[in-house]
Amino acid sequence: MRLAPVVLVAQDCDLDTFLGYVEMGFDDILCLPDNVDLLIDRLAAQFNTDYIYVETDSYFGPDRRRMEVPDASHPARVSNAHLHTRLTIHRTLADGPMIVQKQNFWDTTLQ
Repeated sequence: MRLAPVVLVAQDCDLDTFLGYVEMGFDDILCLPDNVDLLIDRLAAQFNTDYIYVETDSYFGPDRRRMEVPDASHPARVSNAHLHTRLTIHRTLADGPMIVQKQNFWDTTLQ
């Protein structure tokens, strides 16, 4: 169940609350009220597509860099050991979550 989608459904919230949820590592955050068709589409999007997860010594979860302020980085998503692993996850209803690619990265510029 480690790679199963974790979706938060919450009341409509402000940007700071939303970003707090993002930092917790949810795969998706659905804020209500919203269009029912949109909610269905967002939930269905968790399956039959690839998702990138990042694993450091202090973080395991979806790659959230696209949601950060440019040139900023959340400290929990930076590895103290300068090593991180990038996992490509594919989920289907029939087979569940599968790791389809695993890449280890070592930042040699920090040595």
